[in-house]
Amino acid sequence: MPELRRFAPDVPVVLVGTKLDIRADKGYSSDHYGSNVITSAQGEELRKQIGAAAYIECSSKTQQNVKAVFDTAIKVVLQPPRRKEVMRQRRRKSSGCSIMGIITKDKYMLADDDEETVFQDRDGSSEKAEWAVFPTGDHHLRFKSCYGKYLMASNNPFLQGVKGKKVMQTDLKPDLDGSIDWEPIRDGFQARLKTRVGTFLRPIGGLPPWRNAITHDNPHRPKTKEKVLWDIEIVETLPSYRKTNSDLQLYCVLDNK
Repeated sequence: MPELRRFAPDVPVVLVGTKLDIRADKGYSSDHYGSNVITSAQGEELRKQIGAAAYIECSSKTQQNVKAVFDTAIKVVLQPPRRKEVMRQRRRKSSGCSIMGIITKDKYMLADDDEETVFQDRDGSSEKAEWAVFPTGDHHLRFKSCYGKYLMASNNPFLQGVKGKKVMQTDLKPDLDGSIDWEPIRDGFQARLKTRVGTFLRPIGGLPPWRNAITHDNPHRPKTKEKVLWDIEIVETLPSYRKTNSDLQLYCVLDNK
């Protein structure tokens, strides 16, 4: 799914559960002791997790719902979900230059629905993984989440005794406890995102509470410097930005993958 969402983000997905006939087959359960047959509720939950447009179960053995699978696929193509389009129309009104995903090692940077936290996740199909981009005019960018909050490198430590500091969502206000300006520094087909104080946006791995967190710090070791490289996935370029042609060099840093 991450690869599909990255290279074909606008293609709708239908999740299909096969071998529906074995759910009621007692003989199958006895012959395959310990195997688990998923429920419809589990399939529907997976559909929500991967952002699929529909979930349907079928059996090629009994032909149950086989035609419905194709009917559903046709319907989804002809009448795709409009949730993302509504979100994008809303963002167009805010005059951003583009909508993009920020990725490291197949994980997207997501805005949490608490409207404060940011984290990493392999599923980039939701609007939480999309960031509107605003050039500041001095080779820096600002990133706005789907909740209308800006990505901020705060002055608060991530954990006591840990070097990195928190990266979070924030409102645009005069008394910010951090910086919302990021300078993209291109490195091949990737980029480092640097704050005005010289630190870099950094994904964190390892065990909880570090796993899937995002901080900012100043890497010194070569291996650490590689960890602050991000892929940029352009989801949509807004026409208003192309017409102004302002800060074209800065735009190319993001668009030229």
